[in-house]
Amino acid sequence: AVPVKQEDGVEIWMKKLLDGSIAVGLFYTGENSVEEAFVWDQEVKQRQIQISWDELGIKGALSVRDVWRQQEHRGTKEYLQATVPYHGVVLLKITPPK
Repeated sequence: AVPVKQEDGVEIWMKKLLDGSIAVGLFYTGENSVEEAFVWDQEVKQRQIQISWDELGIKGALSVRDVWRQQEHRGTKEYLQATVPYHGVVLLKITPPK
C-alpha cells in the first residue's frame, strides 16, 4: 500500500488489488499530543474522514464495500467519507464497473 494523505492525525493508504479493485484504508491515529498518549482509552472518540475521488485517482461509477462490516458503503459522486474510531481503521474495497 502507498500513502495518499497523512495529516492532522489522519492517514489514508491505498493499494491496487489483482482483481482490478482498490483497497483503501482510512486511519485515525490521533493528534499525537502528550495528553492524548495517556488518556486515549478513557473517552470514546471518532473522526469523520473524507477524501475526494480525484485525490484517490479514481473515476467513474464504483461499488464500495466495507470489508470489516461486510456491507456496501455509501459514498457520493465527489468523495468518499467514513466515521473512524480513535486509533481505528475503516477498510474499503472499491470495485470499478465491469
